[in-house]
Amino acid sequence: NKASLLAAKVIALFTRPYTKGRDVYDIFWFRSKWKDLKPNYELLNNGLLQITTLRKKVTFNEENWLGILKEKIETLNWKEVINDARPFIENPDELLTFSKENMLLLFSE
Repeated sequence: NKASLLAAKVIALFTRPYTKGRDVYDIFWFRSKWKDLKPNYELLNNGLLQITTLRKKVTFNEENWLGILKEKIETLNWKEVINDARPFIENPDELLTFSKENMLLLFSE
């Protein structure tokens, strides 16, 4: 289901030793298609516990998940994110909307 797929992408974003642009783009895509979509919190939090490389324990829930993601989005090197995602995006016009600013707007409450 979509909530579990979104959770898996968030897990990847927070646990990979590097930022994979495709993960960021997929989160952007999910949120742009389904504005009210929320991750499967049980899957997300259990996945983070199993694979965690985070310095501090993060528990996602209904109240904080948007804020935690926005903080992460702010820290990304967007030039690298876009360059990494570019080969996976079939329609080049989609790159025109894929930006830090637009992603932050999607995760505004």
